[in-house]
Amino acid sequence: MSPKYLAGFLVLSCVASAATAGPSRAERELVEIKAALMSADYRGDISNLAALRSRALQLSDDPKLGYLADYWSGFASWRIVVNNNDGKIPPAEAMAHLTRAAADFESSLRKKDDFADAWAGAAAVHGWLAAYKHSDEAAMNTEVETFKRLLNRALELEPSNPRVLWVQATPSIVLPPERGGNIDRAIELYRKMVDNARPLTPESPLPDWGKAEGLMSLANAHLKKSEVQAAADEAGAALRLQPEWHYLRDILLPQIHQHDFDYLLGDWEFTATNQQYGKFRGYWSAARLDDANIIDEYRVVGDGGETYYVTRTLRAYNARQKQWELVSTEKGSGLQNLGTGQREGAEVHIEQKFGAGTDNPSLLRIRYYDIHPDRFSWAADRSADGGKTWIKNFQSIEAHRIGPSRSLALTNATATSSKP
Repeated sequence: MSPKYLAGFLVLSCVASAATAGPSRAERELVEIKAALMSADYRGDISNLAALRSRALQLSDDPKLGYLADYWSGFASWRIVVNNNDGKIPPAEAMAHLTRAAADFESSLRKKDDFADAWAGAAAVHGWLAAYKHSDEAAMNTEVETFKRLLNRALELEPSNPRVLWVQATPSIVLPPERGGNIDRAIELYRKMVDNARPLTPESPLPDWGKAEGLMSLANAHLKKSEVQAAADEAGAALRLQPEWHYLRDILLPQIHQHDFDYLLGDWEFTATNQQYGKFRGYWSAARLDDANIIDEYRVVGDGGETYYVTRTLRAYNARQKQWELVSTEKGSGLQNLGTGQREGAEVHIEQKFGAGTDNPSLLRIRYYDIHPDRFSWAADRSADGGKTWIKNFQSIEAHRIGPSRSLALTNATATSSKP
């Protein structure tokens, strides 16, 4: 083979070898770090986040992917603070983590100045630093201006990037209206975030999170607007994407479900049909206690307003069991009618035992449905043989609102009444 053809063959061989060499060691390492970091973040594993931060920093000098190593190191420090749900990290230590995260993100964007994720990450941590410095107005304002500058650059680079949109929405969701807060604007951005999120690419070291975070954020925003059904649906969708997400599963979802019975708060007039007693009418009132539980009174009345029957029920949410627990009382009968309940989509379902201690106890499977701000429907199947057989629609109720939602702060009421 002539020298000319030999040289050409060697060039082609080198090109082919480079094309088939696959990812570099640094890239493979960063893919592993990314997967482990995202898992630790969802699980709220702060110690593992710290270890992975150190592991990422070891790749900071890589000439090609050092900017990504810095990004994931900054991400780890940022998420250590975000996952401080129990408040065990002192403020000074949290600020140190955030300052370190800002330095890592800013190192990343200096190495690759068109990397929008680094600009957005840096903006996010300066926003957190502003919150920690709220007692020093000048320092807080400096952090706010830095947040704006960094975010604007991220938006210039990638205005549809889900992670950029997430940071953009932050002021709208956390600030009061008089300072620019706007929940509807935040919802708009979160929806855009979910729509723009691409499928996760586990084989890539680049950040791709966003869809689950957008759904979680939508759930939080709708909860702030007391739109419990939307919040429950979005939180459920996020949890299906990330089943190990500690914050979502153990904190946000219980907060949402504590509002499952909010539709019942207030005063109602109802008409009912019972297969044993026929048609009747009455009133139903419910109030939230200052511990977020609900107490209600169900009263059957005659045509002249005389009371035929009354029962009062305490409804308490058990976050550990992920269910509502109910107990009722009737005059002279003590505590009875134990039951449990859960939201099922747009309905709330209860199974409750009535008549405990009597000769004829029964089980009721109750369904609240067609729930609206001014009305709801109620239907119950009944079993008198311990659940072996059931009478379908043994009783039905149509309720219409006659009074607004309200809370009942017993402690405050007692304190107020005791004043001279």
